[in-house]
Amino acid sequence: MKLSRREIVAVVAGSAAAAKVAAQTPAVDLAKAAQESNRRNADLLAKVELPAATEPAFRFRA
Repeated sequence: MKLSRREIVAVVAGSAAAAKVAAQTPAVDLAKAAQESNRRNADLLAKVELPAATEPAFRFRA
């Protein structure tokens, strides 16, 4: 694949701009995001009332 000097400059400038944008965006802490998501889901599940008759038996028999 042949690239002209102008095309090479465009590719390098594009990758440099992309790196600059990536450096400016805040990094997301995946562990904190997962913990927060689990906490929200647990709160939502705690609000749902489930009668004891709905729960399965302790021992499953096949």
